[in-house]
Amino acid sequence: MGLPAGFTDEGLPVGLELMALPCHEEDLLNLAYGVEQATRSRRAPDLPTVA
Repeated sequence: MGLPAGFTDEGLPVGLELMALPCHEEDLLNLAYGVEQATRSRRAPDLPTVA
């Protein structure tokens, strides 16, 4: 499972990959949620406006 982990000094996104044993999907999702809440690294992309 991949999730955002922050950005470089140049503004490039950095990802984190988490893995778990088979049949431990709930643990994996709980861990991913905790990481996202702790880092608050998700942000919306800057999209160009269309005129």
